[in-house]
Amino acid sequence: MVSLCTRYLSLDQAGLVDELVASRELATVEAIGEAELRAAVQELDCSTTIINKQTEMLRQHHNALAKLADSNAKSTESRREMEATRTTHRVIKYTVEMTRTKLDRTYLEALESAPRSEHTDAPASEVKALQEELESLYAEILPVAQMSVEQQYLEPALKSLSEKNGQSVGRSMAAISYSYQAAAATLVDTAKMELAVPAVAVAPKKAHPVQPASPPRARVTTSTPGPRRRRSSGTFNVEPPIEALLRLLTINLATSSADPSDGPTLLETLRVLSRAREGRAAKAYDVTRNAQESFEHFGCDAPHRRPTRSAAAFETAFLLRLSFEERSESSLTLKSNAS
Repeated sequence: MVSLCTRYLSLDQAGLVDELVASRELATVEAIGEAELRAAVQELDCSTTIINKQTEMLRQHHNALAKLADSNAKSTESRREMEATRTTHRVIKYTVEMTRTKLDRTYLEALESAPRSEHTDAPASEVKALQEELESLYAEILPVAQMSVEQQYLEPALKSLSEKNGQSVGRSMAAISYSYQAAAATLVDTAKMELAVPAVAVAPKKAHPVQPASPPRARVTTSTPGPRRRRSSGTFNVEPPIEALLRLLTINLATSSADPSDGPTLLETLRVLSRAREGRAAKAYDVTRNAQESFEHFGCDAPHRRPTRSAAAFETAFLLRLSFEERSESSLTLKSNAS
């Protein structure tokens, strides 16, 4: 069924449909059977089932990718916190050693500068008290230095890392979510267009009222074209492909005339489609730039991972933009052919 419709579409684009219809006697054409209609419906059901499976697979991939991004962000954050903690411990160690060295130097300089005499007037209790105070001062150097360095360096560093990681994870999740939505929308649009292929032949109906919507249904309209054609259209209940494509792209072609039955002209349609294409191309460019900035910022501290993540980000953005441009060009081509 789909192959016949594809063949009919190629003949219609080549302009051979009218010649073939004029050269054949429709009364001698064999009518399509109910078995063929059932086979076509079963084929469409199978296509729908496959599309649903692919959608579920995309959803699972999206969940797995989100978990992977979350775990990667957590591991990166923990690694940076560990590096900041190690650096702070080194600073504490060096500060304590420097303070003790200064105290020792001051003590030695004081001993050298003090006058030497055989008899001292200081009592033994006072000397012992000074020694105990000096020893207690040595013991308090480590906790005081640790507290000072942590408040001065470690806490601001951890706070800055937390803010940067939160922004990076937010941007990454937004880019992943948009990529998933765009891929799912592209798959659904392709499936719907494939299901709507039997209604492609509705366009020549204005020039030839007796001509059916598709070759199989044309064989049904041999003896009584009117009633049988209404029954076939009621069976499938489809809409023209151009309107279906514009509805899937969420593009509203508002008519400027007072009569709602008069559709928009070709020039108005091309203008609306051109504006929609420019707007969505700008949106795709913004998403590409945001994804690039996010992955560059996310991989700034891991240079050995940056090329892979940047390449993946550029590839995803390029595929999304290419898909959007192909859909826009196909919509313009179909509208021109239908007119």
